[in-house]
Amino acid sequence: MMTATFISNSTSTTFRLLSDNTTVTQMIPVIRSNCSFSLSNSSSSTPSVYNDSLTALPQPEQVIQYYRASSVALALDGYNNTGVLGPEGTPDTPLPTDIDTKLLDCLNQTIGVAAPLIDHKGRSLDKVALGLIVGFSGLFLIVVIWCMC
Repeated sequence: MMTATFISNSTSTTFRLLSDNTTVTQMIPVIRSNCSFSLSNSSSSTPSVYNDSLTALPQPEQVIQYYRASSVALALDGYNNTGVLGPEGTPDTPLPTDIDTKLLDCLNQTIGVAAPLIDHKGRSLDKVALGLIVGFSGLFLIVVIWCMC
């Protein structure tokens, strides 16, 4: 697991991306490019190793958004979602009002679109899904034509 830090240039807001090495490495330049208007120069340019045995950030209760079937997470420093640690049905703790919402919106949009989604064979699932759709469409067309005869 790796992490990258994205710091606001207008507030003391710090977001952390957490995922596998490939995903974090690929996401850093995309985020730095798309969100440069809100990022401090202190933001990550390379990923850092995440060690969950330490009190290293981010912690599960700091995660504010999951992406790609929870394989990518975005955390907010200083946020403590006690709802995540409570019994089922405990409401989430609202986000603080003094965070950089422009940066948060940019991060959400960028990660949501750009986080790679690949299967165990390294093929893009989008391409696999497209192939299945085209294949089933062709099969459906053949069945319709056959039934009309």
